[in-house]
Order: sequence, then structure tokens, then C-alpha cells
Amino acid sequence: MKCGILIGADQHVEEFLPWWWKYYSLYNSRPVSIVDFGMSEKGRAWCVGKMRIIEFKHEFDWVKSKSQIDPESWRQWKKQYHNGCASPNLWKSRHAWFKKPAACLLTPYDLTLWIDIDCEVCGSLEPIFDLSSHTFDLAISREDFHKEWRPLYNSGVMLFRKNSPFLTQWHDRCRIENGIAMGDQDVLTQLIVEGSIDVHEIPPNYNWLMYAGVHPRIQI
Repeated sequence: MKCGILIGADQHVEEFLPWWWKYYSLYNSRPVSIVDFGMSEKGRAWCVGKMRIIEFKHEFDWVKSKSQIDPESWRQWKKQYHNGCASPNLWKSRHAWFKKPAACLLTPYDLTLWIDIDCEVCGSLEPIFDLSSHTFDLAISREDFHKEWRPLYNSGVMLFRKNSPFLTQWHDRCRIENGIAMGDQDVLTQLIVEGSIDVHEIPPNYNWLMYAGVHPRIQI
């Protein structure tokens, strides 16, 4: 089985690449592929020799702008977004988020670990790949893992199998529902809650949110 890491970047976040690679390669040697969402020539050049570059040619003019969103919805989104993210531009972020399902469909691996470019890898990721012996389409952590009454799955770290039907469903639902869903993981959570995906939950230390405090076994 061919296993590897998938990441994505455009010119706005490519500055994270040396930092991400430094910590990933310190502990891991699995092959990495990067989906080029619009990197600069300098960013692409940096990737050469380190990771495979995957071209991304999809049009994303269907992501609704602020003016097309119900004001009460975007006020709630803004509050939720700023509670969990330092970046001020929710609307730019939405365009990046909704590209993720289409990017995952381009994976060259049979078993893929997607990692957001702003995630710091703090140790070996082999225990996640060891989950391949389990039966699932998607392995993922809850974002608010301490709030059992509010399931929300964080798509920043995901292990998935190539050609899993949920990938196309996720992409299609993002296209249809981005006017009522803040981001890709809200749509993915809804698919999980509906029972549309065979899910295995991975421990939160593989997608640790720093507002939860320091933990001695953080891996990502």
C-alpha cells in the first residue's frame, strides 16, 4: 500500500513551508505531496527535491462572498472563527478551506494523511498510519473533543483512503452548502453526523489545539 502526506499551499501561506518541513522531516520520512493552490515561482522552487507538486486547476468562483451570506450567519461565523484562529481574514480563508475536498481527490497515495500547512508536527506519525488495519474511510479528531454535546470534526489532520465515496460527496456538498456552512469541516461534520462516512476517531494529541493548553504527548 502506497502511503504518504498531502499538504496544500498558495502564495499567501507558502512562507510556512520551511517551518512545516523542518519539523515534519525531523521525525518522519514518508513521501510528501503538495497541492499548488497558487504558489509563487519562489515557493514552487523551494518545494523541488523535497516533495511532489500537484497542479490544481479547479475554478472556485462558487464560494459565496460576505455580501451573499445571511448577516446573522456571518456574525456567528466571525465570532467562531476569531475564537479559534489568529488570522483576521475569514473570507480569504473560506476560499482556501473549500478547496480541500478537491485537493484530497488528487492524492497519489492509497492511504493519505492530510495535514494543514500551519500544523506543527511534533513527533512520529507512524501510529496514525498503523490504523490502516482498521476498517474506515476517514480517521479524524474532534475539534471540541471536550464538548461531547457539540460534535465538530477538525479537517486539519485527516487520514483517508483513496477513492473513498465521501470525498466526492464532501466536495459536492461544499459547493452546494457553502452559503450556510462556514468552512469545509462544517460540511464534513454534517456528513459524519448523518452517518454517511465510516469514521474512526483519532486521539486529540494528533491534532491538538493549543487553546487547550500544553500536553506532554502532542504529536501534531
